[in-house]
Amino acid sequence: MTKAALKHHRQRVRRALEYVKKRLKLDHEFVVVAGEPKEQFGLLDIQRSDRGTEDKKTWIVTFDADLVAGETMQALRRHAFHEMLHALTWPLFDETEAAIRRIPDSRVRQEVLSRALDARENIVYDLERKVGPLAFPHLPWNEP
Repeated sequence: MTKAALKHHRQRVRRALEYVKKRLKLDHEFVVVAGEPKEQFGLLDIQRSDRGTEDKKTWIVTFDADLVAGETMQALRRHAFHEMLHALTWPLFDETEAAIRRIPDSRVRQEVLSRALDARENIVYDLERKVGPLAFPHLPWNEP
């Protein structure tokens, strides 16, 4: 993909994130970066910035340019909303993970951690399906 096309897709993702951020009145910051070819799985992905405690509300959003190219702005906004739900719920799961890591038995710890990660994704999907249509009624909620 050309540099110009990559820049265009980065701007589209950034605009989608800014739209959702403004609509929800969030004080989070999102740094948009193209995902690495063998590391990016899915359309968008969000991670902490890992820049220290002063940046707890700063996130890195990576994207797959080939997948972004096929999405409408409305669909990108829906995906941006999903990633923002991850950001908003992240502190709760940080605490959950910290508690789980104190479990002495490694097999039990792995099982509980795996279940917590599954629950985390299910919670985000439930929030997306229940709150999304209320906050963004014009977005395509019936698409996968």
